[in-house]
Amino acid sequence: SNREVWEKAIKDVDGLNEYFKKNKKKYTWNEPRYKGFVVKCKDEAIAKQLKKAIKKMNPDSVVNYIRKQVNNDSVTFATVERGLWKQGENSYVDLTEFKSSNTQVEVNEELPITIVVGKMLKKPTTYTDVRGSITADYQNHLEKVWIETLRNKYVVKINQEILNTLR
Repeated sequence: SNREVWEKAIKDVDGLNEYFKKNKKKYTWNEPRYKGFVVKCKDEAIAKQLKKAIKKMNPDSVVNYIRKQVNNDSVTFATVERGLWKQGENSYVDLTEFKSSNTQVEVNEELPITIVVGKMLKKPTTYTDVRGSITADYQNHLEKVWIETLRNKYVVKINQEILNTLR
C-alpha cells in the first residue's frame, strides 16, 4: 500500500501532472490567487536588477539565483519568498496586486525596498497550484486501480462455515 499508493502519489510527477490535466475542471478557486515572488532588497538598484532578471528566468531557479548571485556569505542584499497567495495572506501582494487600500505593511530597515513579481491567476495552471488536494485525489485513484488489479489477479474465497462461527 505504501509503495503502490502513498509514496508513488508523492513522487510520480508525471502521473500527478497527467491526473491534473484530465481533471482540471474539478480544481477551481472561488477567488483569484497571485503566484510569484515577494523580494525585499537593500536598495533600488538591486530591486530593479532583480525585477528584470526574475521576469526572464525559470521560477524554480530564482531562489538559488538570489542566494548565489546577489547575496554573498556575509551580507544579505535581498531575500525572496515564493508563494501562491489569495487576498489577505501577504500584505505586500495585497497592496500591490489586489490594490487593497487598507493594507498595512511593515518595512524592514535593512531591506527597505520590496518588489512583487508574478501574475494573477483565476484558476490553477499546474498541479503544483493545488498540490495538496490533487495528491490526495491521485492517491485515491491509485488505490482504486491497485485494488482492482489485486481483485483481478487473486480469487477471493470465503469459507461460509467459518464465517458463520464468527457471527
